[in-house]
Amino acid sequence: MNGGHFSRRGSSAGFTVTELLVVIAVVAIWAAVSFPVISRVRDRVAVATRLSTQRQMLGAIQMYTSDQRQQFPYPVRPGDPWSPVMVRGLALPSSGSMYFSTVAFDWINLVAPDYAEVRVEPWTAPEAEFRRVNPELGRPPWYIFAEFMLSGTTGAAPRYFEGPWTEATDDLRPTRVTEVASPSQKILLVSSVYRADRYAGWTVGLADGSAREREPGINTERTVSRPFGLIPVEGIATPGGLRGRDIP
Repeated sequence: MNGGHFSRRGSSAGFTVTELLVVIAVVAIWAAVSFPVISRVRDRVAVATRLSTQRQMLGAIQMYTSDQRQQFPYPVRPGDPWSPVMVRGLALPSSGSMYFSTVAFDWINLVAPDYAEVRVEPWTAPEAEFRRVNPELGRPPWYIFAEFMLSGTTGAAPRYFEGPWTEATDDLRPTRVTEVASPSQKILLVSSVYRADRYAGWTVGLADGSAREREPGINTERTVSRPFGLIPVEGIATPGGLRGRDIP
């Protein structure tokens, strides 16, 4: 002590290297713990948003069927596996797949914009929950490609999905809501969920208007194999067609 004052020589007002390393380590540990949690929360938000949109699309389908004598959206020609897309009085080129894929992805052109709010700028591909434009396929600027797959079981009679594999085309026809045997167990819409180009999960919409998170299987005992572009995904290729059950 000198003149009533303590000497502060030799003391330091800054952090030591050890203290800085400790702080950095704490921050790194916090980030390692919190970032996965934040990512999972964002995934849940993405899935919840998709579920909400899926319910809206199911509602649009219900309104459409009520105006079309209970018939599901059917954008192809009965009995024609290589049918063009038939919408708004036009026969447009298919997406390059075939009958069932056209049913699955092009159905929304019959439902929107009359039954679902769709705002798409011509000749662009804006991000959206359930639509994107495909100008590269030579389609009109109003044409929409659904991101929610409509079940292939809406494109053929239930008996088409029963028994062994067949190339018969007589049963390729429009179907009606009344052919659904178990609405709370039959999937109508299937969609994968991505957030920032990263997979976040699956959602499915049921014939009773509800939607839930579910991971549909591919090529399982709950799918059937058929030609003409049928995708072997649960809910899309259901044994028994609309009479079948996807949810136990």
